[in-house]
Amino acid sequence: MRFPEPAEPQDEDQIEEVGPGRWRIKLAWSKEALEQAGYEMTYWYMSKVGQAIYSKKPLPEGWENMSPEEAGYNAIKMMLYYIPLRIKYFRKPGLSRERLRSYRQRIDRKATRLYNVYSFGYPLGSDSKEMLWPEDFEEGQRD
Repeated sequence: MRFPEPAEPQDEDQIEEVGPGRWRIKLAWSKEALEQAGYEMTYWYMSKVGQAIYSKKPLPEGWENMSPEEAGYNAIKMMLYYIPLRIKYFRKPGLSRERLRSYRQRIDRKATRLYNVYSFGYPLGSDSKEMLWPEDFEEGQRD
């Protein structure tokens, strides 16, 4: 996953003491820049999980050429890929048909967004409602 570096904000952060030991901080960064940073942090975390797991046990078949960090990235993307396929069959006792459908759609949207952002970066993956594939982009667009 490669994210473009966000441009430095033109304004400064606003820091105001609103009481003893209480502060109100308004960051100058845009909502999109903060969201991108959040995705980058979770993606980094998955590399650390992969490093912890796959430095102690062998990599899955077909992943032998990956580093433990890359295996961590790959594992989370693989699980996110399967969520929309499996959520169709999820049942939760006590939920009406309408609420169950809404629940499934919410889970599907969240998993799809995470998969797309982790696979293609925040700018390309954040707005798509469907799972993206390399073929959806021109060659230079993915880098």
